[in-house]
Amino acid sequence: MGTKKLNAEGKGEWSYDDANDILLFKTKDRYYERSIEFGDIVLDIDRENFITGVQIFAGSKIFGMSREALRTIKQFSLTTKVESSQVVVQLRFTTTSLNKPSVTQGQEFVHSLGNLKLGNSEVVCTVA
Repeated sequence: MGTKKLNAEGKGEWSYDDANDILLFKTKDRYYERSIEFGDIVLDIDRENFITGVQIFAGSKIFGMSREALRTIKQFSLTTKVESSQVVVQLRFTTTSLNKPSVTQGQEFVHSLGNLKLGNSEVVCTVA
């Protein structure tokens, strides 16, 4: 079976809950079905089995950035891939604070899906 692809370039949104240090990156206009949890990372799955959202708990710790910096995210790209019972999430975002240079941060998360079946898929989501 081939890989399903979802192009959501320019259709992303993000939020940061400063009080609880939770980052959320997601694709707009997708219908949430369920979530899969991997410790401090929660993946949101839509009705078509695409990974269309990523919640990151303890974001400042995981990215080694201050909460202040995480409040200033201006753009991001999120790529998710499911292949051979493994999920890969690639996340890049840029923060911009007054009187400070822009900082681009990237992270890749790789997890085994074990017995979970999602089917091969790829999602590209951006906000520029």
